Amino acid sequence: MVDDNYLGRLTTTMLAHFAIRQLMAQAAWSRGLDPDRLSFTHAVRVIKRKMPQAAAVPP
Repeated sequence: MVDDNYLGRLTTTMLAHFAIRQLMAQAAWSRGLDPDRLSFTHAVRVIKRKMPQAAAVPP
């Protein structure tokens, strides 16, 4: 039997991966590029670097 904590972490990881890939696709399409040519690792680094700035903007 699979632990609920494991399933929760797996689901969260998969959702984060999907969200990052969606952001990558939108960025690529806006520039007329192929999303498959972008680096997932680079995208994660950019998002981590920009997160403090995004959190500073009030809703």
